[in-house]
Amino acid sequence: MESGAVGVAASERTQSSAARDRLLAAGFTLLALLPCFWQRRIQAGDFSSHLYNAWLAIEIQEGRAPGLELAWQWTNILFDLLLEGLLRAVGAEAAQRIAASLLVLIFFWGVLAFLRATSGHWAWWPAPLVWALAYGWVFHIGLCNFYLSLGLSSCALALMWQSGTRRRAAAAVLGALALSAHAIPVAWAAGLALYQAAARRLGTAGRLALLATAAAALWALRQAAFSYLGAVDMPSLVFLGAGPDQLWVYGDRFRLLASAAAGVCLALVVLAVMQQGLRTVNRHQVLAWYLLTVIAAELAPFGLWLPGYRQALTFLPERMSLAAGIMLCAVLARYRAGPVERAALWAVVLSFFSLLYFDHRALNAVEDRIEAAVRRIPPGERVISALCLSRSRIDALEHMVDRACLGRCYSYGNYEPQSWQFRVRTREPNRFAVADLNTMIRMRTGEHVVQSWEAPLYELYACEEGREVCVRRLEAGDRTSRTCLEAMPQVRRRHSP
Repeated sequence: MESGAVGVAASERTQSSAARDRLLAAGFTLLALLPCFWQRRIQAGDFSSHLYNAWLAIEIQEGRAPGLELAWQWTNILFDLLLEGLLRAVGAEAAQRIAASLLVLIFFWGVLAFLRATSGHWAWWPAPLVWALAYGWVFHIGLCNFYLSLGLSSCALALMWQSGTRRRAAAAVLGALALSAHAIPVAWAAGLALYQAAARRLGTAGRLALLATAAAALWALRQAAFSYLGAVDMPSLVFLGAGPDQLWVYGDRFRLLASAAAGVCLALVVLAVMQQGLRTVNRHQVLAWYLLTVIAAELAPFGLWLPGYRQALTFLPERMSLAAGIMLCAVLARYRAGPVERAALWAVVLSFFSLLYFDHRALNAVEDRIEAAVRRIPPGERVISALCLSRSRIDALEHMVDRACLGRCYSYGNYEPQSWQFRVRTREPNRFAVADLNTMIRMRTGEHVVQSWEAPLYELYACEEGREVCVRRLEAGDRTSRTCLEAMPQVRRRHSP
């Protein structure tokens, strides 16, 4: 009788725990989707360019964009194909909402599944940090294919951690899908899987030697990148690539918040090690791989000139910082957080989303003015933007003209076709997109002289002391400009004619 009563009590606890997990899953799913719907438009940097180029791909296929072509490639393509399919099926407004929602949900739940696999339970208390990372720097600058690949790679890792042929086969399928989005996250995930498999066969001394060897290999990769891939370097804005720097999105307020987040996360890691012990926290080598990912972010060059590309693959430290953020959450998942720690984490996360809401509202007001200016331009003309956002980690105005031109005009300064990193490409001067990198650079710095085949060219610029958006017609021989618009409270006004 007593054993039966114990069994019933255990069953009730299991059912109660499962119900709690379902409730938390539903709540966090709604929270994860909220920023995709809280404003009129989704503000995510290059996301607008991806949307515009999906439309441009349709124009090419229907013969309305001579001089542009669609190239076959095996990576950096999945998100663009998804957007094109959605654009054809449901139109631009619904396509961008659905695509952004899928991106966030795949990343958010991919990371949570990975945390469950490495910790052995649904780790809900670090979920607010996962939510913030999902809307961090990588999302807001619009590295959509990389972001999608990292989410899919996290799902694949979660499956790899479990035994069973079917799960391993599903992980391989997800890995192939992730590879079609971007190769770097797949290489990171494969490295983690191999490192964990090797460490499982070693003792303590062997694992320390493996960690040192892996760190040395990362240093050797950096040297090889500069020797053979024309790597370029510049000062990085990551906080040692530890992950919380992803919360630095726009201006000074975000930088201060990211600094506070870094302090909170460092304290939580120390508490986790003190509470659980180093061996428990490092189970499945999560702490070791976190340290290695931080080292990779710190050692990574800013960019690489890869074969076949006309523009460097850039922001490598910032990309790896998001991967480090995932491993940081895996480390924290083993910590039994108390009310104070949970409150501190929620305070940081809610502050982050509060800042995002108000800055997104300000950016949407700017995009309203950009759309109004574009409507004053005759349909089918070439348009460039001289607008910039000063004192911000991300220039959120750079690609707004792309979305404003969707179905109405051609964003001549669209960077994707000349970079050859995407499937929409240009080989020679044409009326739809800049054909070479030097022209692109001169245009963005306000030093380009309009050529005869480019005229007329319509330019959006900041007017009325940087408060409004105006448009002017440029003819052959005219010079482009660069003007910074005051969009948010923390951004100082600056105007250069």
